Amino acid sequence: MRLTCALAAIALAAATTFPVVADAQQAPPAAARYVTNVTAMRSLLNDPAAKPVLARHIPDVVANAGTDQARGMTLKQIQPFSPPSPAKS
Repeated sequence: MRLTCALAAIALAAATTFPVVADAQQAPPAAARYVTNVTAMRSLLNDPAAKPVLARHIPDVVANAGTDQARGMTLKQIQPFSPPSPAKS
């Protein structure tokens, strides 16, 4: 769940950087920049805009020394190794 939230935050940040278009010229919706089951951690950690988002939402994964071994894996592949999200009250 936390990984999905992190990726959604990255996608939202990327989507908000596009200029506003007048109502008469509606722009098509922006394509997702990153996808949880396609994008490798390498790409996310090397992106200066994505890394702080990951660090905010999944700090233990970003700070873990074993992350170097998982740089070729996607967030979806790493998810089973991540600690469960705390229950929301």
